[in-house]
Amino acid sequence: MVLKAWWMLLLWIVLLPLAWKYFSSRKRVKTTKKPVANSRYLQELPAYIKALSRYRFLITALAVGVGLMTILLVTLSLRPASKTIQTPEFKNRDIVLCLDVSGSMSDTDAKVVDVFSQLAKGFKGERIGMVIFDSSSATIFPLTDDYAFVTDTLTKTKEAFTNEDYSKNTFDIFTGVNEGDGSSLVGDGLASCVLRFDKLGSKRSRSIILATDNYANGSQIVDIKQAGALAKQKDVRVYGLNPSDYSSGSYKDPTSQEFREVVLSTEGDYYKFSQSDAVVGIIDKISKQEATRFKGSPSAVISDKPQVLLLAAFVLLSALIIVFWRMGI
Repeated sequence: MVLKAWWMLLLWIVLLPLAWKYFSSRKRVKTTKKPVANSRYLQELPAYIKALSRYRFLITALAVGVGLMTILLVTLSLRPASKTIQTPEFKNRDIVLCLDVSGSMSDTDAKVVDVFSQLAKGFKGERIGMVIFDSSSATIFPLTDDYAFVTDTLTKTKEAFTNEDYSKNTFDIFTGVNEGDGSSLVGDGLASCVLRFDKLGSKRSRSIILATDNYANGSQIVDIKQAGALAKQKDVRVYGLNPSDYSSGSYKDPTSQEFREVVLSTEGDYYKFSQSDAVVGIIDKISKQEATRFKGSPSAVISDKPQVLLLAAFVLLSALIIVFWRMGI
């Protein structure tokens, strides 16, 4: 608890004694006392004793109430407040979904897209982009914070991944991904995703979620290691999702290990999954990791907290009104 207007206490220290001196020194109205016969017997009557006792109680309650009200008013004038240390979390994050759309990745891509379509509804300030690749790359949508558009496009994209009859798709998302020789050219695909980030001169958190099995087939302009180096140079973290990592304690799949080393070199992370609900946990973990990487400087936040004192003053004022009424004032 802190007092924002602590200097008011100095003013009250001066004013209260002056007010007390003023009221105590006022001339009282002189009254003429006249003797009343048998008044001693009157003071012994039960009704008189009861009335006097009630009057003394009300006077005491009035004095205590006025004293407490004075304390409350003085305290309120000092503006009591709470002081907390807050570390703001900036939401200027850029996330590019980078999906390998070769035949072996359809189920995985559908899960990633489905999860992100749900997460996008709760985003505030993040920009999301989506790039798909096979033998060549195609941008489904650039970085944007139009979440209604993002959600709608991701929904249509999921339908395209799960619909075996492509002719029934709302739009053909696969246009432009088969313009080269070979398939699943991961290095070229990752490099294309890195180059989709703009505003490189501003301080932003940039990350790529790369879903691929890293089984490249064909001649690439850059391989996955060179693409990872480009991401690191651009300060872009890569989070890898691999549905085909069958490594165990005694066996290390070379293709998967290469994928893992590349994404870890960018200060990102690597995940393999085999369960149908694994993508939800992975995407959630990535979001939390990114959120903790980009925070502002801690600062003190002071907020007025008069609520309790105001409530107490209201209750006390109500009690004083009842006391005045009972005293007939």
